[in-house]
Amino acid sequence: MAAESGDWRARDLMWAATLISTATIVSRLLGFFRNSLIAAFYGQTAIVDQYNAAYVVPDTIYLLLIGGAISSAFVPVLSAYLTRRQHDEAARIVNSALSLVLVVFVPLLLVGELLAPELVRVVAVGFAGHPAAIAATASLTRIMLAAVLFHALNGVLVGQQYAKKTFWATAIGPLGYNVAIIACGWLWGREIGIAAFAWGVLAGAFVNFVIQVVGVAAYGHPFAWVRDWAHPGLKRVGKLMIPVAVGVGLGQINLVLNQTALASLLPVGSINALQLASRIMMTPESLAASLAIALLPSLSEVVQQRDFQSFRRYLSRGFRVVMALTVPASVLLMLLAYPLVALLFLHGRFDLHNAAVTAGALVFYAIGIVAWGGIEVVSRGFYALHDTKSPVLVSAVTIVVGFVLDLWLLHAMKQDGLALAYSLTGFINLGLLFGVLRFKVHYLDGRQMARTAVRTSIITVLMAAGVLLARAPLGAWLEAPRVPFAERAAALIVVTAVAAAVYLWAADRFHLEEWRWIANHLRRRRAASSSG
Repeated sequence: MAAESGDWRARDLMWAATLISTATIVSRLLGFFRNSLIAAFYGQTAIVDQYNAAYVVPDTIYLLLIGGAISSAFVPVLSAYLTRRQHDEAARIVNSALSLVLVVFVPLLLVGELLAPELVRVVAVGFAGHPAAIAATASLTRIMLAAVLFHALNGVLVGQQYAKKTFWATAIGPLGYNVAIIACGWLWGREIGIAAFAWGVLAGAFVNFVIQVVGVAAYGHPFAWVRDWAHPGLKRVGKLMIPVAVGVGLGQINLVLNQTALASLLPVGSINALQLASRIMMTPESLAASLAIALLPSLSEVVQQRDFQSFRRYLSRGFRVVMALTVPASVLLMLLAYPLVALLFLHGRFDLHNAAVTAGALVFYAIGIVAWGGIEVVSRGFYALHDTKSPVLVSAVTIVVGFVLDLWLLHAMKQDGLALAYSLTGFINLGLLFGVLRFKVHYLDGRQMARTAVRTSIITVLMAAGVLLARAPLGAWLEAPRVPFAERAAALIVVTAVAAAVYLWAADRFHLEEWRWIANHLRRRRAASSSG
């Protein structure tokens, strides 16, 4: 019976991960189209740097105050109540949290609107001495700040759905968010400038909120103004949330320093180049995040049942699948950085120099994909154990190390150095997290992880050889400055198909079981769809 339960959980986990991953990929594609539209309209210019800097302010406020609560606090706390079938109490916690978000965020955002120029000066230190740039960035910031309220409300609603293991609305919401930004930019981007995209961010946050409201409506617990802020469950959420919010905030500070504050000291366009490159890098990393999101409810459940053998098995399997996905993705992005950037952005006012700078940053960001993807999984292990302090301490150490690396490599390699520093910081963070978690649970199936790492590395080397052979006759379409979109896309598809074929062949030859798990899951889903 226990074995059957474990098999069911594994299938349920893979289904949730597939749903979230598919939606994430579509959302990323929409995000690339959005960024491509911005690049075509405005190039890689000062106004785009201002837009990116303005976006950082509300994003940082959200992550500092509530961003970490979804995965770290709400899911394990609500899972505990739902495991005990205390559904009314879980709903009371959610309603109390929603009312608390409104009470806290509305006045806070009003203060943020007033202090927008000062916030910009903190985030983009390179804008100092340029009052016009500060004023333009502050104006965009004020538009997007209001979106933080909807993001915060979404955080509570998404956490509720994760705890109940329902993922469709949480998967669709980001699609609506990106569609709204694209629509606003497409319709009004030439008339009112880049502010159209800022208004799109606000509209997209509202659309996402509406989708999450629909998603939780099926639970049968109506929304109510509940001010039970002393509820033990909500206190537990707060207790778990505060250290994680600090940890997430430290991680965000590292990102802001890397991609905005220090990048603003470099030539115009550097902020945009780093952010475009990091968004490409985050596509395979987001697959790891999707797996981690789906993994957390199962980890929390087995911890509640004191089944630590299953905890170790799920965590090990999750990390090994992440390695099997991210190691080849990292190498593939490094090998195809320029043609991919050219395909996505080399049109309109985005020129050859912009493409070369962005591709260079992408190569160094891609190095860290496996590290940041692994962090997504390992950190969920701490959250399931209700330990949110250890990741904070690790983040505190790595932000100091990351800042030192930023300063050192900035002078030597400019924006490429900032990208490399970010990747190296990821590996340091992952190594520390693994060390602390192993100390807590004593055993993490390290031999099996090492075996997967070695096999994946060998297979990836073979894949890289296949890519180099395939791209040689296609160089004119991949590397030439101006190539029709369809022709460059076709050449990239051919090379990527060769990479996939070689990798899958080698994975079978070297008995990489992580790919067999994925293939078997996809086969079951296809059979289920056919029978349905």
